[in-house]
Amino acid sequence: TGRMWFVDCEYGGLGDPACDLASFASQHGLDEEGSAALLSAYREHGGRVDARRLELAAWGFDYVQALWYRALAAAPPGAPLDRDTALERAAHLENSLHHRASRIGRGDNAAFGS
Repeated sequence: TGRMWFVDCEYGGLGDPACDLASFASQHGLDEEGSAALLSAYREHGGRVDARRLELAAWGFDYVQALWYRALAAAPPGAPLDRDTALERAAHLENSLHHRASRIGRGDNAAFGS
């Protein structure tokens, strides 16, 4: 057709829908209400992810993202993000994780499905 297409294949392949939704929610800064709206729209179109599974996937995704930004902050010049931006993003995710963790009772392993 004479058109050039660029495809991001970093995570090419069939993934867990809960992880895909968690990635979208995190990358777009969705709060609990926004994540609930995303999940509702996904279900309305035939998706089969429950809220608990999305919540657990979001914990995992945000934790990995925070570590990724911390690693970028320590990278030599020329990294995809400058040090200050990487540290800011890591701190934001860490604060979000801390806030969510503070709402879980100590010793309440049932909160994580254990």
